[in-house]
Amino acid sequence: MAQNKDFWHSLLNKLRRGDFFKSFSITDAKPSTEFVNSHPLINKFFHLHKTYRVTHFAEFNGSICIPQGRALVERFTPHPSLFTAKKAAFTLAEVLITIGIIGVVAAMTLPALIQNKQNKELQTALLKNYSIIQQVLEKMALDRGARPKTSDFGYLEFAPEFMKYFNHTVKCSESQEGCASKTENENDSTDKTLIKEYLTYNKSRNVSTTYFDDGKFRTVTEYYLFENQNSDLLIITVDVNGIKKKPNIWGHDLFSFQLLENGKLVPAGTPDTKFHDKNTYCSANSSNKLNGIGCTYYAITDRNYWKNLP
Repeated sequence: MAQNKDFWHSLLNKLRRGDFFKSFSITDAKPSTEFVNSHPLINKFFHLHKTYRVTHFAEFNGSICIPQGRALVERFTPHPSLFTAKKAAFTLAEVLITIGIIGVVAAMTLPALIQNKQNKELQTALLKNYSIIQQVLEKMALDRGARPKTSDFGYLEFAPEFMKYFNHTVKCSESQEGCASKTENENDSTDKTLIKEYLTYNKSRNVSTTYFDDGKFRTVTEYYLFENQNSDLLIITVDVNGIKKKPNIWGHDLFSFQLLENGKLVPAGTPDTKFHDKNTYCSANSSNKLNGIGCTYYAITDRNYWKNLP
């Protein structure tokens, strides 16, 4: 029987599109072997439905006649395996290039993200310790009957009294484990005695012991240092994440507060106080041995401070 080319090409197109067919009728005619072999979808169609003797197709209306002669009306949905023609996919080279690009982008962005997270943690720790110091001074005021003032304390008297209001403290000496230690720099004409563990704000040198040598103690998470030599100046400095954790830099994780004569506690660097000169005491370009002591005020008040650390 002659081949119905229009029918088989129509079927081929529908198989390619994945169309759903209604029932159809099959009588005695089938496409040529050459046609079947040259069109894989038709070939698969015959393979899946080889129990049927294909003779005639009446689209959308009819029945499939099987060898026993029984009529069967059914809805035909193309089998998924009919549509396993090659699909677009990434080559190994494309995948490797994509992974490489992702790696480069990650290498560029992750350090900044990690640094921002660390800075946020240090900022939070600074505000927490500012509050703690204020609370301790309030308790001291209750016990004393008046707010503590700079002139209330003689040389080395403040740190021992201040420390009593903390739990789990360790008083530090020069060579004690977990405490700050001194180092000598013969080439430093301004101050030969420095603190080994701490750097100034711009990391250009170690900090001087000048405002750190009148008492030191550590808690579980913080490290406190004091200046209490003169009756007109009392400085409380705190390493907000402890001496054992980096960065150990003034103005980064090390912050100073000044107790005024009227009993008010202010961040060092506050306008009209001793360390208000930002170009000297909180500058990326200053070589002063106290560079960083005046940064506390800006770390608390300047919203861009933590984004611009040197």
